Amino acid sequence: MKVTITMENASGLHARPAVLIADKASKFQADVMLHANGKTAKATDVLQIMGLGITCGSEVTVEASGEEETAAVYTLAGMLAAKEMYR
Repeated sequence: MKVTITMENASGLHARPAVLIADKASKFQADVMLHANGKTAKATDVLQIMGLGITCGSEVTVEASGEEETAAVYTLAGMLAAKEMYR
């Protein structure tokens, strides 16, 4: 399953939120991937997430498969879409 959101945070996805995303993704019984700017990253790998170059206005697709795929996709998509996640 997958969901696409638009990054609304003016700072984009920098190191601190990438750590939060990776930590949360690791809690689910699912393989979770992020897709943005023509690249793909494992949602549990901070360096891969940073390599996506996600900025404000970027479209990000969260894709997961596995036992908890629905919870993983909606949780991570919600985190990415939140304007105030990083404060």
